[in-house]
Amino acid sequence: MTPEEVKVLMSHLSKRYYLIAGLMYGSGLRVMEAVQLRVQDIDFDYKSIRIWNGKGNKNRIVTLATELIPLLRNQIAQVDEYLQLDSHNEQYAGVWMPHALAKKYPAANTSLGWQYLFPSH
Repeated sequence: MTPEEVKVLMSHLSKRYYLIAGLMYGSGLRVMEAVQLRVQDIDFDYKSIRIWNGKGNKNRIVTLATELIPLLRNQIAQVDEYLQLDSHNEQYAGVWMPHALAKKYPAANTSLGWQYLFPSH
């Protein structure tokens, strides 16, 4: 796609999908990499995103588009609000933790850093 075509496409996206599409286009994320991002994978200081178990089960670091930083900060604040609401629900067990990390860090599944950046409803 040409840059003009990308601008037209992005201008027609709803606010709900703009950020995830921007990350996919601006940082070269694949769909599953984008939806599996966790809050702690975003590094604002180095303007980078850590991808874990991407294509070929490999880890990599990609560049974070500067234009998306304010939107990402808003998304993280929204995730924090969801976490606060969920923490009042006695049936909330936290997010899925990879491999043996659930045993090593038993309280991490309810911490903000481990929450998914794009949680499901």
